[in-house]
Amino acid sequence: MGDINLKNVLIRLHGEIALSYQLGANLQEENQGQAREALADRLSRESASRNNVDLACRYWIENGAWPQMDEEARVWASDRLAEAYLTAAFLSQQGFVVDSKKTENEILDFLLVEWWKNMVLRRIRAQMMPQSRNSIRMNDTMLQWLPYKII
Repeated sequence: MGDINLKNVLIRLHGEIALSYQLGANLQEENQGQAREALADRLSRESASRNNVDLACRYWIENGAWPQMDEEARVWASDRLAEAYLTAAFLSQQGFVVDSKKTENEILDFLLVEWWKNMVLRRIRAQMMPQSRNSIRMNDTMLQWLPYKII
């Protein structure tokens, strides 16, 4: 049963992805430097719209349609759809099976809301950190996820 729910989640996410990619294509930057600056600027505003996007995702999960959103919220929702789809596809390909007690809507909520704020944002922010050629700098957020202490 859990495997069926994960496949249904993938089908639902895939149906929304094509629409969200059309929106994302309109926002492509001309070069990597501009794209990085634009992403850093968007990230600085993400927390202000997070609750509204959480609610919009939950509305879509329950109703199959999106509520009215401003352009920035639509872009964040599009980003969440893409990340949720990639995560669910990876888990499915690796043979993960979801607890059969979890509904399709519960899985979607986990991927679009909880996974986004607890994992995806951390990864994106870590990728935005300045890096030297030979090392990656770690901040306090990254360090708290390590299973051991660095001395």
